Amino acid sequence: LPFLLPMLNKTLDEVQKVIIYGATPMAIHLAKALEEGTRDVRIIEPSRDMAHVAADQLKKTVVMHGSGTDMDLFNEINMKEADFFLALSDDDENNILSALLAKKYGAKRALVITNDPEYLPILDSIGMDITINPRLITVSAILKHLRKGRVMSVFKLIEDAEVMEIGVEPDSSIVDKQISKIKFPKEAIIGAILRKGEMLIPNDEIVLEAGDSVIVVALPGGIEKIEKLFDRKRSFLPFR
Repeated sequence: LPFLLPMLNKTLDEVQKVIIYGATPMAIHLAKALEEGTRDVRIIEPSRDMAHVAADQLKKTVVMHGSGTDMDLFNEINMKEADFFLALSDDDENNILSALLAKKYGAKRALVITNDPEYLPILDSIGMDITINPRLITVSAILKHLRKGRVMSVFKLIEDAEVMEIGVEPDSSIVDKQISKIKFPKEAIIGAILRKGEMLIPNDEIVLEAGDSVIVVALPGGIEKIEKLFDRKRSFLPFR
């Protein structure tokens, strides 16, 4: 879940309609997080049984039994109004086809989960907005140990971008500061804040507290800056 939310939160105020293909556990967790707001969230699931399971777990999300390549269904749900189309099923080929069709039918941005790394350069070349390969999490596990201690987890994305979960320590230089007062590098964005088991959508008024976990998406040029930003406050001995 922390892997996907920063993608949506980049322009969260503008995200009003999200359509998800595939009622996987990841999709259900994501829908639960998104439906807490006023957003229109819908899931398309080809398996009737899985659609029923998802519908039982979700309060506001509309779960539809149907194909991810059903053009009539895309018209029915007004795909052209979708801010995001997320292809999260366990079938790579159907994910790709459904995302391509969603873009054709007007979805503003599309995200594809693919387990086959060979698809990544192809999807990039055809202009897919966001592509995620879960196998890159293996690389992420290594990156976690290379980062500073406050980085709790790291996920590697294409183009060498990283999604980092960073803990806010009591002695951090940004603790008790409003987000609007923090000099955040332009190569990075805050996607979400995890606080005492709850997920907060970032805004300028939120004050970071000790114990928070901050989900950050950073390009290569911003990774080291982010690490320094979350580092300890510097203390100086008085000059005599």
